[in-house]
Amino acid sequence: MKRIAILSLGALWLFSSMVQALTLDEAKSQGRVGETLGGYIAAVKNDAETQALVERINQGRAEKYQQVADDNHVSSDNVARLAGQKLVDRAPAGQYVRGINGQWIRKG
Repeated sequence: MKRIAILSLGALWLFSSMVQALTLDEAKSQGRVGETLGGYIAAVKNDAETQALVERINQGRAEKYQQVADDNHVSSDNVARLAGQKLVDRAPAGQYVRGINGQWIRKG
């Protein structure tokens, strides 16, 4: 019985931490991250949860950019810049993007 209680608590803790994990859409809508012209997100507000999300998303993007680059015989930097321009252009109103001057702009 004690073992079941411990396993239940462990499963509940694991599930609750997964539910509480910050998503990219949430972070964007909360103004915590924004898109950059380089193809990666960056933290607008610097806290541990946001930084962990930025690292996770950017690692995934880097892997995807490399796959596209390999398939098309171009550099991953070129793929990232093209993606970055599209992501900045398509960001909806209210979300942050980093402009050419390196400053954050809230799209209107």
